[in-house]
Amino acid sequence: MSAARALLFQPQKAELLDATLRDGSYAVDFQLAENFVIELLGRLNETPIGKVEVGHGLGFEAERSGFKACNIDLKHWCRIAQSELTATSWGMFAQPEFSRLSTLAELCDQGMSFVRIGMEPERVPDHLDYIERATAICGPRKPPSATFSATR
Repeated sequence: MSAARALLFQPQKAELLDATLRDGSYAVDFQLAENFVIELLGRLNETPIGKVEVGHGLGFEAERSGFKACNIDLKHWCRIAQSELTATSWGMFAQPEFSRLSTLAELCDQGMSFVRIGMEPERVPDHLDYIERATAICGPRKPPSATFSATR
């Protein structure tokens, strides 16, 4: 790119999200050693990472669709995250097929400050209501809190 070429947008401050626990839970069949979780979250809290994603690899309430439940239940995830992530925001992954908005509200009431919603791009129109409602549920608690991730 030529130095003379104008930027199409002005870059914003970068925001880092760590998904080590959520994404890494696949490797251990969603069964995480609690001591490892506590230590990792404590260490992440000391970094410039602004958001940490915790919970079941497929999203909260994945067991409602027949997937193996995480050995750490949602209330315990909230307690651990609240305790260890004192300088860092934490949230969870959600899928509209099984992650209920009522549960999302409960999680946000427990200190969760963002939700990352995932689905295939062609399914977004079918789930706009869910996305809008999730944003409203998390929105009033802290500044922009719902992010969207289209995956293939």
